[in-house]
Amino acid sequence: MKLAVGVTCAMLLAMTSLARAEHLEGQVREAIEAAMQGECSEVLSTMVKASCEGQIDRMTQALSQLGPLASVEFKGNEDTPSGSAEVYQATHANGKMLWLAIKAPSGKLSMFWSPGPQ
Repeated sequence: MKLAVGVTCAMLLAMTSLARAEHLEGQVREAIEAAMQGECSEVLSTMVKASCEGQIDRMTQALSQLGPLASVEFKGNEDTPSGSAEVYQATHANGKMLWLAIKAPSGKLSMFWSPGPQ
């Protein structure tokens, strides 16, 4: 009985994580595609968008070297000082980048960060 309850709880947690991840995947994709166009997306919170605007030229240059965006895939969660972030791998024609994203209560991304091309 304990095993069945444990498995059921694990499945519910996994389903909840996947559902959350699918929701942020669209926002992550939109933010990346906007940056590739030299713009900071409306899916970013006010502070993150302001930070983006200060570095958009470098971001656009780095992303353009990677080529067109092919896919965005949820890889898991990562604990950060700002809370639990969802990790996504963006695959481009010429390389990959990992991105961390946290959704604010407003629905916008209060964290959107990458360590750079892999």
